[in-house]
Amino acid sequence: MWKEIKAKPTKYNNTIFRSRLEVRWAIFFDELGIKWKYEPEYDDVEFGGCRIFYKPDFYLPDYDLWIEVKPSSIIHLSDGEIRKIVGWAKEYFEILVLSGPPRILIEDSKAHYLYTYNPQKKKVNRPQPYMRWCECPKCGKIDYRPGGGIPCSCDKTCYPEPAVDLFDEELPEPEGHKSQRLKNACNKANNHNFDVLSEKGSSNN
Repeated sequence: MWKEIKAKPTKYNNTIFRSRLEVRWAIFFDELGIKWKYEPEYDDVEFGGCRIFYKPDFYLPDYDLWIEVKPSSIIHLSDGEIRKIVGWAKEYFEILVLSGPPRILIEDSKAHYLYTYNPQKKKVNRPQPYMRWCECPKCGKIDYRPGGGIPCSCDKTCYPEPAVDLFDEELPEPEGHKSQRLKNACNKANNHNFDVLSEKGSSNN
């Protein structure tokens, strides 16, 4: 369990973040080679007949993914915060809500939720829980997926057939969400020394 700490504006990678929690996620992305942009868009979104101004925390261009970082689970968010997230999903089709600092989640953790929009039904789907960052053991690709395992795109490319042992018994799916690379990125983010100005990281331009 992590302690919720009052937001403190912090500089990292020539960018002023609104909180150290956001900086930890930026460091996590940097360690994994994931390009990010911090608060690149500011738009008004529609929900319940009202227009609400909103700016998500991150955009990951290589994933075409918007990200909102929160100190605690979505069950603790206000109605107004939920309205903004749902409204953004409706306008931009997808937004991932990351709760708390980067960490290897326990099996039943619902910390991270993915909001998606269904254009056929013209409505935002119920948020998908159990979202986890994961790494493919074969190609090293990093992606997010419900429950973890390996990136969805690697199901057919790297693992077209179930892995088996010497006795042709099917092996469990690789636990890519527990990879050492992800653990190292989490440790790097959470052990960052905020007393030392850091200018290392991916370009956010």
